[in-house]
Amino acid sequence: MPKTEFLQIRITPEDRERFRRAAEAEYLDVSTWARRVLMLATDRWEGKSTAAKKVAEPAPDAADRERSRRRK
Repeated sequence: MPKTEFLQIRITPEDRERFRRAAEAEYLDVSTWARRVLMLATDRWEGKSTAAKKVAEPAPDAADRERSRRRK
């Protein structure tokens, strides 16, 4: 399903940097990382098991990781 909605939140620069580091450690964009974290939390809240299902896009392959590194 195409993503057409936006969620805006206010965060401190320190939180933004923490999110960036966490996302980078998993070779993800910050928005992808945040969406995954929110979906996992929502699944837990709804009482759903997420162990067997994918919540976010698959992890990027090595070429995608390298392109991401070069952009920075």
